[in-house]
Amino acid sequence: MPDDLICESLQMSAPRSGGPLDHEGRPLDSAATGRQAGAMGLFKQLKQMKDVVAETPDLIKNAQAMQQSQMQAAQAQAAAAAQGQAAAAPAGSFDPIAGVTIELYAEISRELTERGGDQSQVAGIAREKGVDQASWDAAVAGWNQRMVGNPAVAQRFNALWRGVG
Repeated sequence: MPDDLICESLQMSAPRSGGPLDHEGRPLDSAATGRQAGAMGLFKQLKQMKDVVAETPDLIKNAQAMQQSQMQAAQAQAAAAAQGQAAAAPAGSFDPIAGVTIELYAEISRELTERGGDQSQVAGIAREKGVDQASWDAAVAGWNQRMVGNPAVAQRFNALWRGVG
């Protein structure tokens, strides 16, 4: 046999090295290797998913706590800004209109909203707070006019309505 043929014959019959082998010592084909690696990857992904699901309640609690603290900070800033603006408002800006203070106006307005905003209920709510229909109508017109003309009045009403003022 010529030397070239002997070398080719030896190369063909020599086992491959460096790759994965099956249980009988034969080299695995790449398709089998891919399936095996894919199965291992799937189990790893399932474990990671289980870990994420286990951590989720804590993540939600942390997010809710952060959101609550941000809301409280924003409300505190708004209240401080409203108080600062209220101090700069011209004299008489917060005088009662038809016997209705801005605090009472905000309280009645908030209660109306809490009851669904049905305007037909406003007379009853005002009456419960000691305000007759004519006084309420005058207060609505007057306070709305003041809020449009004076941002400090609008900010004060907003803070009172939200319950932070």
